[in-house]
Amino acid sequence: MRSRVYRELIDYLKLKFSDVSIRIIEVMNILLALEKATNTIKNCGHIARVFDLKGKKCPIYEVMDC
Repeated sequence: MRSRVYRELIDYLKLKFSDVSIRIIEVMNILLALEKATNTIKNCGHIARVFDLKGKKCPIYEVMDC
């Protein structure tokens, strides 16, 4: 999935801009940070459920339905 997103991004940016290398790196970093943040939120939600922590009041906890 990640490689498909990168391919689509590269094709789009090649049509829109002449020099796309810096922009591609910026977007790749954003995608990696988003993936790490999502994994962290999921892991914290699992830990909160296992140990019955008070994270259930948190809106992020309600979003996770794992």
